[in-house]
Amino acid sequence: MKKVVAPSDRLTSMRVLPMTDSSPLVPIAITTGDPAGVGPEVVVRALASKELAGKVLPIIVGSIQTLERAARLTGVDIELVPLDEEDSPFSAPLAPAIRARVGSSGTGLARSARFETGKTKAACMNLGFLNVGGKRRPIFVVTPAGMPRGLSVRARGQISFACVREAVRLCSEGVASGVVTAPISKASLGAAGLRFVGHTEMLRSLCGCKRTVMMFVCDELRISLVTTHTPIGLLARRLDKSGVGEVIALTKKSLTMLFGIAKPKLSVLALNPHAGEAGLLGSEENRIITPAVLSAKRRGVLVEGPFPADSFFSQGRWKDFHATIAMYHDQALIPVKLIGGDRVVNLTLGLPFVRTSPGHGTAEDVAWQGRARAEGMISAILLAADLAKKVRLPLRWD
Repeated sequence: MKKVVAPSDRLTSMRVLPMTDSSPLVPIAITTGDPAGVGPEVVVRALASKELAGKVLPIIVGSIQTLERAARLTGVDIELVPLDEEDSPFSAPLAPAIRARVGSSGTGLARSARFETGKTKAACMNLGFLNVGGKRRPIFVVTPAGMPRGLSVRARGQISFACVREAVRLCSEGVASGVVTAPISKASLGAAGLRFVGHTEMLRSLCGCKRTVMMFVCDELRISLVTTHTPIGLLARRLDKSGVGEVIALTKKSLTMLFGIAKPKLSVLALNPHAGEAGLLGSEENRIITPAVLSAKRRGVLVEGPFPADSFFSQGRWKDFHATIAMYHDQALIPVKLIGGDRVVNLTLGLPFVRTSPGHGTAEDVAWQGRARAEGMISAILLAADLAKKVRLPLRWD
């Protein structure tokens, strides 16, 4: 990685940035995730992929040192040009490119959502170029202020959170059209004193949202979760009719607002074996899931279920619906990863902006060995850009 600091280079470089609403490049904030995981490597590999060329203007949120290390590991050539305050994307060189999606001003998103990001200004900001196949692709690199040095478990959690918070701020100020997050470690978050079990809960807190839903997407397969990282022993007591109903409603809204499906058809999975076998194998279907489905039907939602989960995917029933509602994590993740493989994307519903992430974790067992695959990150970035360019921010879920 080469770092270039000549002012003349900086000014010449700035002229290639998208400055109009008609720009084909969609500005997306991309966090590098836990620095001990595969996040930095898959981000760099994705940036250099042919799939992203001409579609995305990446705004990388993370440590310059970590990005440089990942670039050396992957053999990707990146030039970085430090930006002055007046040159920064916060001074709005990017804002015209996304104003049509934000509204009448670049601050419309911040005015319409309760962002609890704190007073975080970027301490280090760089314009960069990836040299791929003889062509230069522009990127921004933003490093949040106050990020700790080192790779202790606690520091990794602090870095992960700071980058997500900064990405949210980029969207709130109209700089980015969406957010893509690289994997973070729940153990690192806990060591840093952060009581979040994942990105979904963290983003809900940062944005002050009433409800968020985790949806997994791969081509035409879409599965939303009623519960996320809930231990199996607590599942039954965490389910209620209103919760199932809210997930049905947000899933339907996402299909119309984000995917452009006028009359979406939804399916709902049962919790118990054989859908409870008329109450013999559990009462949750009769007490909670079926009433939620019937209530949604009365509101005009095209929804069916609950279906026994064991045969629903093996028989290909999911293909008859635009999305499926699962009751818990592995009920959704096992079939979606078997069907979608590395291309599975996590899409968060309920936020005021589009947020995606690859469907895998930090994979520390293969991190920093040059073996991490970037298909999931490429799919996450492409989906975020595709959805973000179709909508106006903030997203309205009510």
